[in-house]
Amino acid sequence: MRKLLAVLLLCGSTVASAEGLSCQDIDEMGEALTGLGIALEDENAQIGEGSPEHQALADISVGLAQIADAYEDEEFGASAVKMAEAWGNNDRDAFTDGLAEVVAQLAVVHTEHCQ
Repeated sequence: MRKLLAVLLLCGSTVASAEGLSCQDIDEMGEALTGLGIALEDENAQIGEGSPEHQALADISVGLAQIADAYEDEEFGASAVKMAEAWGNNDRDAFTDGLAEVVAQLAVVHTEHCQ
């Protein structure tokens, strides 16, 4: 669970400054979100509804949607909304699917803005 919390803290601090993302921030966010996906797929990573971790995941979804807006990327935004809806429905599988899509979209953002 500590690994998950560390990933959440990193993502939360990076998401907070959506418009000021550097290429390094984009890379670190992609790595952190990949780590989050791995932690969520681990059967031992239980997250109770209403817990700080549960709220942090919702906040990350909202922050990712803000980043998508800053980059005017509709596909990225749709993936972030998918994550938020899945987490609101407590659908871990759909959330991790949306998370994987967001990671892929971050790679596109990196390619478009950092090459």
